[in-house]
Amino acid sequence: MEQILNKIGDEDREIYEAFIEIVEASAGGTGASAGGTCQWLPTLPQLDYDQLETMAYHLTLQLQFLEEQGMTLLFWRPQDILVVDGKMYLLANLSQLVPLSEKEPDKLVLKYPAIYPFPAECCAPELLSLTELPFITHKNASYYSLGLLCLHHLSLEELQGTKLFYFIERCLKERILLYL
Repeated sequence: MEQILNKIGDEDREIYEAFIEIVEASAGGTGASAGGTCQWLPTLPQLDYDQLETMAYHLTLQLQFLEEQGMTLLFWRPQDILVVDGKMYLLANLSQLVPLSEKEPDKLVLKYPAIYPFPAECCAPELLSLTELPFITHKNASYYSLGLLCLHHLSLEELQGTKLFYFIERCLKERILLYL
């Protein structure tokens, strides 16, 4: 675990430790954090179906954890994902972390964007129409972006009829975070 945390850094250490524990528990304790290699997603070749399915599942677990803590992500980018031993996928950049509204926990509240203008290739359409701050929108904007992140590696045509196809379709069309 220390190797991963050293690669990520000390900021928000508790969140990263929780991410690692959640992912390891979901995989039955893969031992990926004990050693091995850590690479940023953009440095890897294109992911195959099994790798992409694992990534989608791991990132879904981490997003659900963030939501339980009253936070979500504005958008997901490939360069923000750390791959450990080719089998553990961790969100390793929390710069797009935004709070959920206390009064309406299904809404995110953006007071100051870390990056602006937003990268159109990885954002929900409603974020691109930002005209004033604070900006309030549904937390499912992050689900849309997660679907786009998955499509960065394989197209819907290539995934047709698979479990991952339906996950991405739910993220993009229905704005539901549900990995079955």
